[in-house]
Amino acid sequence: ATIVIALFGGWAVAALPAFWVTVAFGLVGFLLMIARPMFGLGLMLAALYFPVFPTVPFGPLEFSASTLMVVGMTISALIKIRRSRVNPLARWQWTVLLALGFVFLLATLFSTSLAVSLRFFPNLVIYLLILFSIMTLVDTPKKLWDVARLSIVLGFVLSIWRTELGPLRGLLGLPSLGINGAVF
Repeated sequence: ATIVIALFGGWAVAALPAFWVTVAFGLVGFLLMIARPMFGLGLMLAALYFPVFPTVPFGPLEFSASTLMVVGMTISALIKIRRSRVNPLARWQWTVLLALGFVFLLATLFSTSLAVSLRFFPNLVIYLLILFSIMTLVDTPKKLWDVARLSIVLGFVLSIWRTELGPLRGLLGLPSLGINGAVF
């Protein structure tokens, strides 16, 4: 089954337009986020550290594969809150999220170029959704250690890719990946 999926995936990457691969990867990540949130979180972090899929224009906005995963992660966090008898977030966490959202809104409204700021406002909302979802889903020290370990490994691999493998990338014509701001 894995060989058939790999062959079909390879054919799809070669034959279909690039944005379809982004949408397919994003939808798989979306479903994984709902079915297995911690595995999906790892996949989303990998997609954030290595933004190799092209963005898909959607009217005046663009979305990437990780955007669909963030939506799935938020749905998974909301499901967890609904099923839980106790609020998984502490009062100070809600306060920080609301304050950060308020600051993002004020910074957007009072910027020198409102048109440019409004274009980046969806990214700020995505950052809030990532913070909310991770604070909700990563609720044990073991999960926190797993996410921290994955982040360290992904950061290490990214640093090797950007610096030490620079000459090899140049020979093969591979891009130097810019890190996604949501990682921070």
